[in-house]
Amino acid sequence: MARRSAPARAERLGADAWALTAADAAAILLGWKSEPPAVSREPTLVDPVALRLAAQADALGGAAFDSLVARFAPMADYDERRMARTREDLVFIVQFLAATLLAADQAIFGDFLYWLQNLLGQRDVPPQALIAGLEALRPVVEAVDTGAALLLDLGRQELLDELR
Repeated sequence: MARRSAPARAERLGADAWALTAADAAAILLGWKSEPPAVSREPTLVDPVALRLAAQADALGGAAFDSLVARFAPMADYDERRMARTREDLVFIVQFLAATLLAADQAIFGDFLYWLQNLLGQRDVPPQALIAGLEALRPVVEAVDTGAALLLDLGRQELLDELR
């Protein structure tokens, strides 16, 4: 998945401004007091698939969670807190799929998976758990959109390649 900078993402979404730091953002906002930005009257086209994924993220993550519990044996030893975190992570994955489609930028999903993999490592969760989670999500996401399912496949393959 290709990497794209934050300013390029902001521009792709039609953002009026982007700042690297809080001080830069404050300066931009203060400048708007004297010269407000022009607001386009053109409607923003939003990917309906991204909206469906975002709206159904909790249900899709829940369905994948049930599948993951059945297919990933180490989850039998998870306590209630760890189970809740795993379900939450599956929902976050769906939400980031939606964001990726909304911004038409595959790097968003790749960056998120990289971040999530590192977070899970800090929780002592093996990389195979994330791979199993992506596999559990695939059929439920594919029922909404095959393109989103292909993003899951790409992310899964990158994770597998890193393990080799």
